[in-house]
Amino acid sequence: MPTRKPNSKERYEELMRNAGEKKRALNRAALQRERESLRIEREHRRRTDSIASNRLIPFVSLIEGEIDDILAEIAVARHPKRIARLRTDLARLRNLIAAMREDYLRRRKPPESGLAVPVEPPRGPFPKQGGAAAPLDFGTD
Repeated sequence: MPTRKPNSKERYEELMRNAGEKKRALNRAALQRERESLRIEREHRRRTDSIASNRLIPFVSLIEGEIDDILAEIAVARHPKRIARLRTDLARLRNLIAAMREDYLRRRKPPESGLAVPVEPPRGPFPKQGGAAAPLDFGTD
């Protein structure tokens, strides 16, 4: 006995059977991939932040040593011009440490800034050639 070919309605019903479950499974898989990529991004950021902070620590400790030396010099200095110059150097070094820490903590762009966003075309009539006014009957398309 020959097998009969399913018509389009039967094929559509076959395709749509469990379509909601299939869509939920695809969404779960996409969500899982997104979570995994975010986890990888966080791990990468943590690794690069620790590398940057390890590079920053020796410079900060050297500058803090200089600050301690300047504070010791200010304590024993007698001449007001010398004290003023040492305080200026002290303020400059403290500002340098603050700028280094601020630059280290600053983020250039949020991680989602490179994601593509789907754009929906505007609804309504298309403009006419030459800049003429388009008819305003929206339901006739």
